[in-house]
Amino acid sequence: MKILILEREDEEVLAVHDRFKSLGHDVQHMQRVDRAMNLVRVDPPDLLVTALFPEGDQIGGESGLSVAMAAQFHNPALVTILLSDSLIFSQGELFSMLGSLRCVMRRPAPVDDLIEIANHFLEHGPVNCAPSANGPDICASCLLTDICSRAARARSVSADQDNGRRSDAA
Repeated sequence: MKILILEREDEEVLAVHDRFKSLGHDVQHMQRVDRAMNLVRVDPPDLLVTALFPEGDQIGGESGLSVAMAAQFHNPALVTILLSDSLIFSQGELFSMLGSLRCVMRRPAPVDDLIEIANHFLEHGPVNCAPSANGPDICASCLLTDICSRAARARSVSADQDNGRRSDAA
């Protein structure tokens, strides 16, 4: 699969890039909206992981949504995962604005969660997304809550077991 990551460079982004590469995906990381826009016009990705404002935190800067809209025009089967630390679209508007959107994650996103969620959507193909009545920016059709809960539950059980071993050793 072709994957485009549109986000500032940091440790989490580099780890996500490396994990996708190790899984055999063709991964490109870009930090500028204009360059990403040029790429999606000629070689649209299958998966776009983008920040709401990839070039900075300021509202009014170029948005990753424009890249997602262009990419979904050129590849209707596109899966988009949006990373955001903003509450600007906190009522579920993003799912109605962007048909390819499958998930909105807080930034920085835990690497294991992002990889697991992306793989889930890539393996299960396109779905009809609709905002959930249970919470803003959660898709009712994708079972996002279920996959996130399973991932978090597995990690918390593992962490509890590790903590139990440490207290036994003390």
